[in-house]
Amino acid sequence: MTYIFAPRKGWQNEHLGLFILSKISFCANPVTVSDDLGSDFFCCLFDIRGRARSRQVIPLNSFAIQIKSAATSFDVTNKVRYLSNLELPYFVGVVDQHSLRLTIYSGEWLPILFSEVGLPSRLRIVPMPRMVSLRRYYEKTAKGIRLFFPRVATITASDKTTTLQKSVHALSELCRRTHGNIATRRSEEHIYTVPTRRRVLIMAGEGSVKFFRENFYKRLAEVCFNLEWLHKYRRGGFDAGEARLYLDLIARLRKRDEPLPSYLTRIERRLRGIMTAKPGSQTHRP
Repeated sequence: MTYIFAPRKGWQNEHLGLFILSKISFCANPVTVSDDLGSDFFCCLFDIRGRARSRQVIPLNSFAIQIKSAATSFDVTNKVRYLSNLELPYFVGVVDQHSLRLTIYSGEWLPILFSEVGLPSRLRIVPMPRMVSLRRYYEKTAKGIRLFFPRVATITASDKTTTLQKSVHALSELCRRTHGNIATRRSEEHIYTVPTRRRVLIMAGEGSVKFFRENFYKRLAEVCFNLEWLHKYRRGGFDAGEARLYLDLIARLRKRDEPLPSYLTRIERRLRGIMTAKPGSQTHRP
């Protein structure tokens, strides 16, 4: 009986990738035929802490990864909805059997792409050997959108613990930022953290325009709650002038036709009570 060699090589690459990933993370294989899903492994980074005889493995951030045999572009049009719904950072890992090496490319721009252009009808992932800029993290072509995945880590089977810890730290920071961007897209806040000099990207448009007022009210209520807390527990940090500015803003917002949400008006009343109370008196929550 004969077998086609290409699937066997892919199987070998997956297992080599799993072995290298297991040096920095806990790994799970979601299905036996990974192409049906879009991710070969779900991984949870870990850090090794403590002394030699009492070392502990501490779980950190999680991510999904697809293993490939070469750093060439590939089509993911049939995975667009999966990638849009995936609430984990998504990476591509390219295995080099000869050098026992895994190179990891980051899909950190995916939530930003989906916020900017929606769900593209055609999408290709393009591994890149360098970082990409905010202006050129993707390109539109006649054949659809090409999204660039910058290289973020290279791990070999022979890496020592100190080298592995550097990779874990870099990947953990990247996962934390990407998790935040996925969450901000899910919550319709559309304020993203980006690895550029700008650091913050704020998007307006079809999604943001429906929610920006509600988001602002929530932040304004958060300010008032913190001012109330400062007044109660850290008088030195409470600024009455600052509190009046926010209360004046709320008073102006009341003049709009739309009513303010109750979570904002309740804390507004409490904060006004604090501002008008005589020294030594206590205010009570309504």
